[in-house]
Amino acid sequence: MAEVMPEVMQQTVAQIGGRKPVVWLFQKDLTKSDTIRQHGRIFISYIVKEYLIPAEIKKHPVFKGVESNRSKKEKEDYSVTLVEPDGETSEIDFKIWCSLSSKGDRQLVGDGQPVLTGSKWNALVRKYNMVVGTKLQFWCFRKADSNELCFAMNNNDE
Repeated sequence: MAEVMPEVMQQTVAQIGGRKPVVWLFQKDLTKSDTIRQHGRIFISYIVKEYLIPAEIKKHPVFKGVESNRSKKEKEDYSVTLVEPDGETSEIDFKIWCSLSSKGDRQLVGDGQPVLTGSKWNALVRKYNMVVGTKLQFWCFRKADSNELCFAMNNNDE
């Protein structure tokens, strides 16, 4: 069920140098945990990982099978451009979270959950009055000049 991106968002993608294809990713109904300020994140579809390039994969220890002594969760992040429903852009942190074994052996568990995170996510929840059940649509694309991964998010409830 590929969705057509709203015109105002398409114009912004073009203005910031987005190149084709712009790929439809998924639609999500927000859950309670997506809107809780203390969580400060939204889990997004695993399909995103299919569009990562080798340089981005290297940024995420979960893809390398790397063990860590830092914490119980691997949280390597980097900033990506997000085209918002009103055509504005913002920067938001993109991460692949992977729990580590609680047995003390520090082995990675699972294959990693893509997430957009941080206070920037919380600001978007407030800006667009997102609540449980709000329907969001996501696309990804790359900037022509830098090959940077970018996302576009539409609030389908508006």
